[in-house]
Amino acid sequence: MIDRTVRRLLETGDISPEHLQYALEEQHITNESIIKILLKKGYITEARIKDALEIYEEEDIDINLIQISPGVLRMLPFHLIKNNKIFPLKFENNTFVLGMVDPKDLISKDTVNIFLGKNISMQRFKISEREHELLVNKYNHIISDHKDNEVIHENHHTEVTSQQISQETKPVESSISTNMDKIPIEKIVNKILENALNKKAVQISAEPSYDFVRIRFKIDDTFYEEARLPKKMYQNFIGYMKELAHLKVEDNKNHYSGHFKFLSSDQKEINFVMNGIKTVHGDKLILRPGYPIPDLKKLFYYPEIYEYINKVTEKNRGLVLVIGNAGSGKSTTLYSILQHKISTKYQLMTIEDPVRYIFDNYISQVEVKRDENGKDLVRDLVYEVSRHNPDVLMVQEIRDETWASLIEEVALSGMLVLTSMRAYNVLSAFKRLKAINFPNFASIQCIINQKLLKKLCPYCKIKSVLSEDELKFLGYKIEQIPAVYKADPNGCQKCYGGYHDIIGIFEVVKMTREMISLLNKGDHQGEEIGKLLGSGSASIMTFKEYAGKLLMDGVISFEELNKI
Repeated sequence: MIDRTVRRLLETGDISPEHLQYALEEQHITNESIIKILLKKGYITEARIKDALEIYEEEDIDINLIQISPGVLRMLPFHLIKNNKIFPLKFENNTFVLGMVDPKDLISKDTVNIFLGKNISMQRFKISEREHELLVNKYNHIISDHKDNEVIHENHHTEVTSQQISQETKPVESSISTNMDKIPIEKIVNKILENALNKKAVQISAEPSYDFVRIRFKIDDTFYEEARLPKKMYQNFIGYMKELAHLKVEDNKNHYSGHFKFLSSDQKEINFVMNGIKTVHGDKLILRPGYPIPDLKKLFYYPEIYEYINKVTEKNRGLVLVIGNAGSGKSTTLYSILQHKISTKYQLMTIEDPVRYIFDNYISQVEVKRDENGKDLVRDLVYEVSRHNPDVLMVQEIRDETWASLIEEVALSGMLVLTSMRAYNVLSAFKRLKAINFPNFASIQCIINQKLLKKLCPYCKIKSVLSEDELKFLGYKIEQIPAVYKADPNGCQKCYGGYHDIIGIFEVVKMTREMISLLNKGDHQGEEIGKLLGSGSASIMTFKEYAGKLLMDGVISFEELNKI
């Protein structure tokens, strides 16, 4: 029988049905408790169990019937209630009941704790987006009276006194004059990073404005506002982040980059890459977590692609070029191929700026250094690395003519070179290589073009029917089409608007003799190359074929496929 704790972990999404099934099967063999098995396997931590048990403790609350006193409403500032999707519901017996659209939002939870004070305990109750909106509208006449208490304002403190609590609730023992800017910077940063990892965010963005700093997470290819910081604490925030990334705090360059390691609550060490640039309102920061690199077979999803890439990279010679727009996962693909090549037989090296993922062994990673004028010391670095005679060299990106010439030279010298370049499609990549005088296209083994699409949530996706125009676009007849799916716009507890996670789609172009001949001609044969690419004869699988298969397999929706 499944106990209350396990049911709660399922409800909060901290464990999946697959995790539970494994634990149940293991329990039959070992006779251990389900929780102990889940802990030993690493599916859950004790901290997450404790956190999950704090949620849904007040299951008898009826949002439609509850009457909330003005005193309780005034315990939190209007900005926090509205933007963090929370709502004060009860305050009885020194216990504060907080309604939350996302009860696992630890930043909001900790911010509320700061406002309440140390002597007040808190319980969380799950409310829907619609319920939050209804509550805000219902009590707007009360909560709008104290908008000046917003956490983002520099000259106001949120004060809660016994006179502000109605007779039906127990008074707070003392007034609270603690603002968010009193929280140690280290604790705020740790909460932001931890929350980002819990939500599988691929990017954290800190965006300063005139009054405050907006913290946003990029989850499943979409940005969501996570929190706001007071503007006056931002300099300390920037200084602390620079220290983490081993950058000089007093350095006032217009842009900078670095990386640091962060130990998550489940004791996993994650490498974060940080990029900063100065704006009119202050430094804008981008943080990218280095999640575990996916296995090459799982990354490419379909065996045709994997088998071809495996065959090409087995030769340990020539150039493999990964292209795509910014944020399309090019580095992940490069790292996945590199990881696939790890062996005691080979010597592997990288040239990176900055290092995005740190390997434990068999790979020597070199970070690009700059001279006093800020110029990359590229040529000397590439020659020094080539003296070590690696079997596989990963160079993070082709940036200009110098990089292109060196990479081509190394690829022709008898080693496998993995690199990337920003380009919208294969034809634009060829045009860019021509523009930077790429010496010889015969050095290229293949080009991997990729984009990212959002995956449908497997728990709430809805069966759908394609229109005649959509079928015509895909090149199918009605009788050939199995069931397809679309996203549930309301989503569920495990997803964001019907989507859960992202997946790469790939187009792999073989460098045939005809293609190389056209590219190496003096004049760029754009029209002929375009026809060759359009025919599909130079591709292992086109974008349309790859995405079409994902649609038929119920992995993506037609709306996502239509993006390409």
